[in-house]
Amino acid sequence: MAEKILTEDELIERCGYWQKRLKLSDWDIKVTIKRLSQLSKRGCAEIDYWLDSEGAEVSILDPLDYTDYADPQDMEQGLVHELIHIVFAHWETDGDLEKLIKEQATERVSWALVNLDREIKYKATQLDPEQVAKAAEEITNKRQEVIGS
Repeated sequence: MAEKILTEDELIERCGYWQKRLKLSDWDIKVTIKRLSQLSKRGCAEIDYWLDSEGAEVSILDPLDYTDYADPQDMEQGLVHELIHIVFAHWETDGDLEKLIKEQATERVSWALVNLDREIKYKATQLDPEQVAKAAEEITNKRQEVIGS
C-alpha cells in the first residue's frame, strides 16, 4: 500500500468526484486538512454532518502529524471513509458492537471503492488508443443496428 498525500485543493476536487459517485452531489461538503491538535477525535480523519441541511465538514489529518500509524497515509481513502458515514447515517447503532460493525463496514467499503477506482484508472492508461477507437466504433454500429431495427 503506497502513501497517498494530497493538497487541500486536490482533496476538494476528489471530494466532488466522490460526491457524484456516492450520490451526495446535493450535499454542501467542506474539506480541510487539520493538525492533530485541531481534530476532536484524534484520528486520521473525521466528519461532522447535518442531515437536515445536507451539510458536512470533513477534516483530514495533516501528513506532518501522521506518525504513529502502521500503514502509510492515504488521504483519499480517509476522505471516502468519512463520506460513507453520510451514506450510512440513517443506520442507527445502539451498542458498541453495532458501532464497531458499522465502522468496519465503512472501512472495508471505502478501501474497496478507492482501490477499484485506482485500478480502473490504471487499466485505462494501459489501453491501446487504436483498440479503444475500434471498440467504440463497434459499439456505435451495434447501437445503430439495435435502434434501427
